[in-house]
Amino acid sequence: SGAAEGALDEVVAAIHTIGVMAERIAEGSTQQSQAVGEIRSHSERIHALGGENLRLIGHSREQGEQLRQLGGDLRTTVQAFRL
Repeated sequence: SGAAEGALDEVVAAIHTIGVMAERIAEGSTQQSQAVGEIRSHSERIHALGGENLRLIGHSREQGEQLRQLGGDLRTTVQAFRL
C-alpha cells in the first residue's frame, strides 16, 4: 500500500508539473502572439511612412523643377533689363 501511495504521489506530482509547464507554454504563446502583432503593426506603419516619404520626395522634385524654371525666367527677365 505504501509503494502504491508513493507511486500515486509521483503521478500526481508529475501531473502538476505537466500542468505548470502547460501554463508556461500558454503564457509564452500569448506573449509570442502579442509580439507578432506588434511587429505586424510596426511593419504596416513603416510601410505607410515609406509611401508618404516617396510622395514627399516626388513633391520636392516637382518643386525643385518649378524653382529651376522660375530661375530661368528670372534670368531671362534680368537680361532684358540689362539690354
